[in-house]
Amino acid sequence: MKQINGVIAVTQHLLGSTIGLGVLVVFLLIMVAVTRHPGSVQGDGIWLLWLDSGLLAAYAATAFWLWKQSSPRVTLATSVGMKFGALEMSRRYRLLRL
Repeated sequence: MKQINGVIAVTQHLLGSTIGLGVLVVFLLIMVAVTRHPGSVQGDGIWLLWLDSGLLAAYAATAFWLWKQSSPRVTLATSVGMKFGALEMSRRYRLLRL
């Protein structure tokens, strides 16, 4: 493990692996949904599947890049970004429930 200023830097590995695991779970859920409902990928649905798959692949690449980083600035920026993203998602969810 890499050390930064005497502290073991495992946070970026945890963030990267968590994102990667989340992407894998979403890919598996998409595959299950496609096998259960094959009509969903006919017509324009196939393009949506490709778009979602491409975006998830980009997200996975970002997770891999984060996992390889050792800069505390990258870790801090990512964790703050994830927190703001979670807050925004919860705000939108509450607006949808109204």
